[in-house]
Amino acid sequence: MDDVKRLKEFGVILLRCFEDTTSGLLGEGAKKALLERLEKDTGLKRDELIVQTEMLKSGMEKIFGRSALVLERMIAKQIYGKLGLDTPPLDFEAAIKQAEQAYVKGIPTILVSR
Repeated sequence: MDDVKRLKEFGVILLRCFEDTTSGLLGEGAKKALLERLEKDTGLKRDELIVQTEMLKSGMEKIFGRSALVLERMIAKQIYGKLGLDTPPLDFEAAIKQAEQAYVKGIPTILVSR
């Protein structure tokens, strides 16, 4: 499988982790509102935004302030769990980059469909 396809699959997995985490913590309505606000603020669609971790992080910080750290850590933990990886680093961007690299290298092979 080529790297481009693996990167695209990783984006889908990351988006699901983001959606599952935010809806679990905030509820389905708040998750939808959050995604709409992030899309509006960044001009990116959700599948584009999710792989732009710097923009995602800054968008969540604008909305939640320091509380965004809780969401970031929970999202990172969920994707690491899905990929069978150890504990993620505390830095959100580093955690997502490491998970992406592990996935693209083909370490985990998980189903993308629900």
